[in-house]
Amino acid sequence: MKLDYAQLSMNEKGTPQSEAFEDVYFSNDSGIQESQYVFIDANRLHERWATWTEPRFCIGETGFGTGLNFLLTVLAFDSFLAANPYSPLKHLHFISVEKYPIAPDKLKSIIARWPSLKRHSDELLSQYPLPLKGIHRIACLSGCVNLDLVLDDAEKGFDQIHCPVGGLVNAWYLDGFAPSKNESMWSEELYRQMARLSAKDASLATFTAAGAVKRGLVSVGFKVEKIKGFGRKWEMITAVMSDYPKDNEDETMSTRFAEKFSVYSKSQPPYFQRLLKRDTSAKQMQKIVIVGAGIAGAITALKLVQQGKRVVLLCKDDGPAKGASGNPVGGFYPQLNAEAGINSQFFVHAFLYARRFYDSLLNQGAEFDHQWCGVLQLAFNQNTRTRLEKIEKKQLWPKPLAEVVNAQQASDIAGIAIPYDALHLPNAGWIAPVSLIEACLHLASNTGLLEIHYHHEFNTFKHYSSHSRSSNKIEVSALQCNPQSADTPIETRFFADALVLACGHETAKLVPDVPTRITRGQVECAPPTPSTQALKSVLCHKGYFTPAYKGLHAMGSTYVKDATHTAHSANEAKTNIQMHIKAMHDAPWIKEFGEYDEHRIKGRAAIRLSTPDHLPIVGALPDIQAQTEQLKGLYKALKEHHYPQANNVDNVFIISGLGSRGITTAPLLADVLVNQICGHPISLSNSLLNALAPNRFLVRELIRRTVS
Repeated sequence: MKLDYAQLSMNEKGTPQSEAFEDVYFSNDSGIQESQYVFIDANRLHERWATWTEPRFCIGETGFGTGLNFLLTVLAFDSFLAANPYSPLKHLHFISVEKYPIAPDKLKSIIARWPSLKRHSDELLSQYPLPLKGIHRIACLSGCVNLDLVLDDAEKGFDQIHCPVGGLVNAWYLDGFAPSKNESMWSEELYRQMARLSAKDASLATFTAAGAVKRGLVSVGFKVEKIKGFGRKWEMITAVMSDYPKDNEDETMSTRFAEKFSVYSKSQPPYFQRLLKRDTSAKQMQKIVIVGAGIAGAITALKLVQQGKRVVLLCKDDGPAKGASGNPVGGFYPQLNAEAGINSQFFVHAFLYARRFYDSLLNQGAEFDHQWCGVLQLAFNQNTRTRLEKIEKKQLWPKPLAEVVNAQQASDIAGIAIPYDALHLPNAGWIAPVSLIEACLHLASNTGLLEIHYHHEFNTFKHYSSHSRSSNKIEVSALQCNPQSADTPIETRFFADALVLACGHETAKLVPDVPTRITRGQVECAPPTPSTQALKSVLCHKGYFTPAYKGLHAMGSTYVKDATHTAHSANEAKTNIQMHIKAMHDAPWIKEFGEYDEHRIKGRAAIRLSTPDHLPIVGALPDIQAQTEQLKGLYKALKEHHYPQANNVDNVFIISGLGSRGITTAPLLADVLVNQICGHPISLSNSLLNALAPNRFLVRELIRRTVS
């Protein structure tokens, strides 16, 4: 999963040059002028932006390199927004692939030669991702620009981009190393992926005029012409996707074109497609009801109002974070394994995205209790020592993310004696989830687009036809009750364009067709001892042990399957304390906690919801009965694109199954869901999106079936 940094040197002109491909990253004469001429001017961006009638414009690029093209485009878009405050175009989305990212220190040195780009380059460098394969979303220009930096081979990277029926990319920058130096950046499969992702009339520009490039683009529907090249180059290529009849109103024609040019995604089968109902456009999704005021519901609400959507948040309790999100402190870290499987890939991307999201909240003035104090995952027994040895040997994870340290180093990091080697996660830490949720809801309420209804328990929903729209609207019924009164609850109705179920463990009864698992967990809060007062890092073993917060350590957690009561259990507390003592028995200070004392150690229990594969659920609520019939032939193992797009419950979505890792996973899951609802580019690869699909368990079951 970890990628190698680019090996580069400076040539005699002081221009960075790839040692692997023996080619320069930009013109020896003037990188800025070349980028402006070849990509921004040749794609007629200024002219097109001035007449653009949509709120977003998307650019795709092969070869991020030094980021020069991106930075110049951000500068141009910044100027456009300042000069056109009433333009409907408000957001720029930039997708770029890079197999060999430049190391941050070298990138900083290269970019420093362009002082005019400093403001935007500082923003990029502050969020520059670790060299891990996958999609890394970076927000710039106060959220007006999103960069999806796809660290991967170009063909595979673009194949992993989720694409709606109408296409995605409005302009292309083809800026890989020269075709004669790096043929893989100019392959037939890459052109097919570009055709798949191109929106109607997408433009294209590249510095090369090679005949093979021209023929490859023509073969997938681009109309190509040659114009004068930059500087000493005689010619360069521009193109327009003129043949591709992509239109949301005519999916059949788009399908025929896809069949003609074989422009399907290998990683995006139709039954995992994340599209809205056929006669519903993203523009129609203006009002959304969310059920649940835990961490998933609160972050989803914030992200929706930041997209200009109106949100009604329903909560059966008298305030937010009364369920599993209400624990006093939660560890914030990814669960890393010695193999880069789907689970590890998801959790590491979720962690990295969440850290950027939380830092962004703090930059917006949000206040929530937290410490980025790092986490030490202790090798406290033979199994964990073996795991640590494998992680160190395989070197799957970059050191800024995770590094194996010895017992002395662990002790120095923790501030108290640690008799075990450990995996150190320096950018991790702890968060008080209640304060986080309150901060998100406060920011969302400040927009004037959020209304919250406490003491409103979700009851049912139904669809109804709107006379003003072709889509179905949703009527949500909630029971309004006053816990201080014995009066019969009052039914209240809310009308919306979409419904999001973010209701934690109650999902199990609301959506019984989706496999889930209920687990009770109890966390104890204990005052520090003279030794543990100095603890500076979160310690993880079978459970977690946090530094003192408000005078108490959080010691979690128990796991009791299928239990739904939340009363504090003294027996469970004893089990919890003993688990910590047993796991860290070689640490002399752990014995200071002794036996459970109800006067000294308090606790809280809550119910978590997880799934059989330990991954959360996010996306459209599947119509299980319809999909069972639609996809009954999956066992035949035909090419995936021959199967239909799966039927879902119209405009009803679910975000659930976060288990005990909601602090780490909720921001990315909410981002995926909000982008799906809004019809925007999704910040996760298709392979990981498929692994989170609510209908994945049904698909697996149907694939395993044989002819009866």
